[in-house]
Amino acid sequence: MARTEIKIVNYNIQKAIGTDFTRRPLRILRVLGEIDADFVVLKRESHLVHFLLYFNHLKP
Repeated sequence: MARTEIKIVNYNIQKAIGTDFTRRPLRILRVLGEIDADFVVLKRESHLVHFLLYFNHLKP
């Protein structure tokens, strides 16, 4: 039987505030796109990020 690998990411987005102390939700989307995970678990997400994920057709 062939072995299947699944990439799971647990990501704490802290309300989309980066190390530069600015809120940029699109940065989160870019990072998630680069990771290219099969499953993403978001911690401390906001409704804005849910909206962006839905409309940018990323895998929730």
